[in-house]
Amino acid sequence: MIEAGIVVRPFRADDADAVAQAIVDSSLHHVSLEPKRYEVLDGTAVAAMYSAGRQHPPGVPANERATLVAELDGSVVGVVDAHVVVPEGAHRRYRYGLLAEVAVTAPARRRGVGEALVRAAEAWAKDRGCQYTVLDYNARNDDAGRFYRERLGYQSAGMIVVKDLREARGD
Repeated sequence: MIEAGIVVRPFRADDADAVAQAIVDSSLHHVSLEPKRYEVLDGTAVAAMYSAGRQHPPGVPANERATLVAELDGSVVGVVDAHVVVPEGAHRRYRYGLLAEVAVTAPARRRGVGEALVRAAEAWAKDRGCQYTVLDYNARNDDAGRFYRERLGYQSAGMIVVKDLREARGD
């Protein structure tokens, strides 16, 4: 359920520090899940990236990318970065809204901020002719799994697998 007082709007450069806090909080959570693969991000570097508008991949047209922020009681507490992609290969040539980053500050979690951000990004993608939205989350993040699947209706469409080559034995 989305709590009253949440407003989702386009990112502005003066939101960069608050956005960085949400992303750093997310990195802290990911480190707790899988410390061998994740690191705590530097908030100053993240804020600089957002201030400079470098949060999206190079070459994505301006009308096919968005950064939205969520305010809770007037303070920015979350962010979603989205852009349009069209898969290659055997995929039908549908447009997908890729939710590349979804992050909420630790104190604002479980208050509907993430839901408000994802629903706003879905609407943004639909307005751009996307037939699907797609995102990934860490397989060890059971809360995220329940959130995306049970609350928002996402379903598995593939599996991302990783192999630590530093520890791999002879194949």
